[in-house]
Amino acid sequence: MGEIDEAELLSAGQRGAVLDGMADGRKRILPAAVLRRCCRELKDQIDPRGLRLTNAVVTGELDLTGLVVPFSLRFDGCEFDACPRRRAPLPGAGTTLRSAKKFRARPDGYLRSSMGPDRRRFACGL
Repeated sequence: MGEIDEAELLSAGQRGAVLDGMADGRKRILPAAVLRRCCRELKDQIDPRGLRLTNAVVTGELDLTGLVVPFSLRFDGCEFDACPRRRAPLPGAGTTLRSAKKFRARPDGYLRSSMGPDRRRFACGL
């Protein structure tokens, strides 16, 4: 099992299940274009619980700018090789984004740091 393909992502999304990208002790790759297609063209097939991913590496730029995504996106323990575009849902707990440490996704498209007392907001792609 190498790459997470559209059929696997869509199947998990239709069931509202968590898709664990870990296989043989390694995180599998999910192309950002596949994720975008599910959010843009296949969004009516996704369960209201949304797309929930763990232990995956999202490759390419996740650009959801201008899209209305009617379900939640959750990324736990995932890695992104490029900063998601502005207004894209951003990573959740245990997710690495460049040198980011602990962040929580916010519904307005910002990352909130759980580190430090000021809980500053961070944004990508501005």
